[in-house]
Amino acid sequence: MQRQDRTHIARRLDRLERQNRRLRRTVLGLATGAVAFALTGFSRQDDVVWGRQFVLVDRAGDKRAELAVTDDGAPMLTFFDSDGRARAELGTTPANSGLLRFRSRGGTTRYLARLTSTGATMSVFDRDGTRVAFVGTDEDGRPRVQLGETDQGDVRLDLRVDEGEPRLELLDDRGSGAVLRPDGLEAKEDG
Repeated sequence: MQRQDRTHIARRLDRLERQNRRLRRTVLGLATGAVAFALTGFSRQDDVVWGRQFVLVDRAGDKRAELAVTDDGAPMLTFFDSDGRARAELGTTPANSGLLRFRSRGGTTRYLARLTSTGATMSVFDRDGTRVAFVGTDEDGRPRVQLGETDQGDVRLDLRVDEGEPRLELLDDRGSGAVLRPDGLEAKEDG
């Protein structure tokens, strides 16, 4: 009889230990979940998640996208490459302009599109960050297309509308070149 009692007690003890391990795991899991929820700083109201920053990571835990409010108060969605460098941004500026930017691996802006109060602009930059093309409206809201930059010693092709009259300029870095208007072609020398 003692052997049966010991076997019975051993089985009960084994079952109690398994239950105790499950209970500890459950409590530890719930506590970990509660702490993680508390540390994230999110609150839920009417099926809306609130927070200051949302980070999307890949399977390796590396940041691949981030939705955050910048230090100057503008919301920005940033996408990162596999090396952790910001490559694309979509958001607004502090002046409430819409913004879309693509960067090279080195961080240089290569494409920039903005929607401002005077219109929309698109700029393309070379690998050194020099603007080589511009399409959009100037500061006064007039349409403009520009290829090249005169301050870099290049020839610039500039199509714009001045006082309701379209004009096409082909200028070098000194401002010399030709201006084509509806009424004819004129030579332009040094600015």
